[in-house]
Amino acid sequence: SFVFVIGDNGTPAEASGGLPGSCYDPARGKGSPYQSGVRVPLLVAGPGVVTGECAALVCSTDLFATVAELAQVAAVAEDSVSLTPYLRGDMTPLRQAVYSELFLPNQRSALENFPFRPERHLRTVRNARYKLIRLTNQNGLVIEELYDLQSDPCEQLDLCPGNRECQAASLTPDALANYLALAAEFTALGVD
Repeated sequence: SFVFVIGDNGTPAEASGGLPGSCYDPARGKGSPYQSGVRVPLLVAGPGVVTGECAALVCSTDLFATVAELAQVAAVAEDSVSLTPYLRGDMTPLRQAVYSELFLPNQRSALENFPFRPERHLRTVRNARYKLIRLTNQNGLVIEELYDLQSDPCEQLDLCPGNRECQAASLTPDALANYLALAAEFTALGVD
């Protein structure tokens, strides 16, 4: 048998002891789009599972396809990718991006102190290095933040500061290419 242990979408504010703006700022924990709000541990143990660490992008929806494959049952799991290759030691990335979403009225109490609390939708899409956060309020106003998670894992330096939508002129060629790729992911998902 297999055992899967996964965290519950972020660190609660009560367990976050960091200074404002830090990785563990309570406003950047559970219920926020930042890494300490959406990045959680996933541990798997079972027959044939190779001991080690995998840095590849995964999503909780991937557990559906993984369990189905391990149970050797045919199942359709939309937006789910089996993680079985990782469990067997093949760390070739299976996903190019992962998506998360927070919207009201859900999670209203968790967002009371959030700097730009969503009035409609707060979405993130990230690849192996960059993360794009997009707030769309009830009037259609879009505010974006872009982070280079490789050089800024605590998301302290917004590459689109003060911009409603990222401006190409303010980005390096690499950041611009990744911004455009992540924005295209939003478009492919039907996100406005």
